[in-house]
Amino acid sequence: MKRIIFLIAVCALFSSACGEEIRYVVIEKDAPFFNDDIDSGATTDPGTTTDPGTTTDPGTTTDPGTTPDPGTTPDPGTTPDPGNVSVLPFELDLADIPAGQHVRSDGTIVDMPAFKVFTHNVSSTQFASCIDEGPCLVSHSQYASPGCNTVLSLYGANMPMNCVKYEGAVTFCEWVGGHLPTEDEWEYAALHDGIAERDVLYPWGNEPPEVCVHANFMESEHPEHHCGTYGELYDFPVDKNYYEFSPISMMGMYELGKTPTGLYQRSGNLAELVSPIFKTAEETIEHCPVYILKGGSFQTQPDYLQIRNRQEWMECGYMSSVPHKTIGFRCVVDN
Repeated sequence: MKRIIFLIAVCALFSSACGEEIRYVVIEKDAPFFNDDIDSGATTDPGTTTDPGTTTDPGTTTDPGTTPDPGTTPDPGTTPDPGNVSVLPFELDLADIPAGQHVRSDGTIVDMPAFKVFTHNVSSTQFASCIDEGPCLVSHSQYASPGCNTVLSLYGANMPMNCVKYEGAVTFCEWVGGHLPTEDEWEYAALHDGIAERDVLYPWGNEPPEVCVHANFMESEHPEHHCGTYGELYDFPVDKNYYEFSPISMMGMYELGKTPTGLYQRSGNLAELVSPIFKTAEETIEHCPVYILKGGSFQTQPDYLQIRNRQEWMECGYMSSVPHKTIGFRCVVDN
């Protein structure tokens, strides 16, 4: 309902948004997810009914004197347990990252607890479900901007969520019972092979990145090369504003670029937000917050694909909406 109202508002404010050039496709909340179909119609197998001969022994009833302490009722403000998929309109596709040690770029060694991380970026359909059934708001994203994988997307169920604000990413991760990863968690998950942290440059190893093979990024020597929705390589004239359509690939592309633990598109396609905020608006001369981005995007050069590299992005003025096309996120869930 909130998205329907929003679309009406967009049409009222921007008449061109409802013209013949753009087709609005409302993503249904029960649309299938990539590698993660919703099992909403599953019913109990009638052949597995309980044996009527195994009724409970009436002599084992609960002692009425041991009623639960009313002071221990669950806090209604707690986030849903991600293991209980009945509280979410979709299942979580998670990879296990074991506990161990992480070596930062400056050589500092930190102990890392075990955690789970989203195998793919959060999809636009998952984020839409958070708007419909959770605490996320339409204002947490730039829905009306060209190139956003939201209601304007023809591939919504399989596309990573972009055009999202930091507050929206934090809210979504808390809704699914997790949090936006720290930079240490992001790097540790990208470097881990399931046994220990590797000493490599990229999620797939040390092999130099090949565009549309390992990741979706901008080649230094061939800026006209871009990757399509399905990961295909094509040329786009450099004098055209390719940023208008945002060459973003669907989730699950670039099999050769995934990590040993099965994390897809850890580099390229969309740069990923991490927490906390690097600098608040009060800490900058421009009075604009600064965020850390990891992994690089379809618009960045190969150097930013390296796991230990980072981008510092200032959300300010006009640029507060445009760069969102290159930014996505995924969540971490504690064990």
